[in-house]
Amino acid sequence: MFDAEPEITRKVEALLIECDGRSRGDFIAHETIALIIDERPNEGRWGAVIERTKGRLLRERGITLHNERGEGYYLATHNQQVFDQSEDRAKRAARQQWRIVRALDAIPDDELPTHLRVARVAIMQEASASRKKLLRDTRIVRHLFNAATRKAPVRKHKRERKRLAKRARFGRRSEVTGPAAFVG
Repeated sequence: MFDAEPEITRKVEALLIECDGRSRGDFIAHETIALIIDERPNEGRWGAVIERTKGRLLRERGITLHNERGEGYYLATHNQQVFDQSEDRAKRAARQQWRIVRALDAIPDDELPTHLRVARVAIMQEASASRKKLLRDTRIVRHLFNAATRKAPVRKHKRERKRLAKRARFGRRSEVTGPAAFVG
């Protein structure tokens, strides 16, 4: 690929060298990046350097940069990369699908010929179904992640829970207090 700016390539290389000395979860402040690439944050070639660095990090090391607005960037941990960033991108994609539906729905039917009405309805149905599937899959993955990372509660036998709840209702002292005592 032709690179019109060898200066940008040099700055990307310098930033990649800095990233090579770091591991997932490490933070790189805007001030550090500014010293390395000799650009002020969000001015000049800053955006081009950051975007190319993100692309190279992803291709070469399989790491994404997680932006902390106004502060700097984290080299994303595995959890951030698998769950948080993919969920954010899925939500953005769902928002775009919703915009498609809204934009097509805003066109009055009487202004469209028959073939465009049919196409409009088909596109709206497909975009809506795609959005619903995307959001459903995102919820399922999030649920699986939450289930895998939390400890399962220790459950008492049903008879024991009823006995404890009965004791709590009649004012006797119970080992379990609070809402858990009334679970039946």
